[in-house]
Amino acid sequence: RRDAAVLMSSPLVALVATTEDTRRARVRAGQVFERLLLTATTHGVSAQPMNQAVQVPEVRRELLPVVAPYETGLHAQMLVRLGYAGAAVASPPRRALEELMGDS
Repeated sequence: RRDAAVLMSSPLVALVATTEDTRRARVRAGQVFERLLLTATTHGVSAQPMNQAVQVPEVRRELLPVVAPYETGLHAQMLVRLGYAGAAVASPPRRALEELMGDS
């Protein structure tokens, strides 16, 4: 449901990384990411992309040592949280537009 938040139990973070930081490597990483999402869906695992972290250069450089401390020479490309979704939680109630706009 679009109006519901999904709670994930037992989440883990997956990072797609490449040995080069070229356009071709980024396209390949996108293909791997797509396969990861399809495989997760097949197995009933929910995915939440968290790609903002790799869009900020300083955070991107610091991300790999945290997620994969023993790997060197890799470039973080895609970040995703995976887990089994719990029950959907309804969105909080919203005030009506008319109430916010008044009698204009």
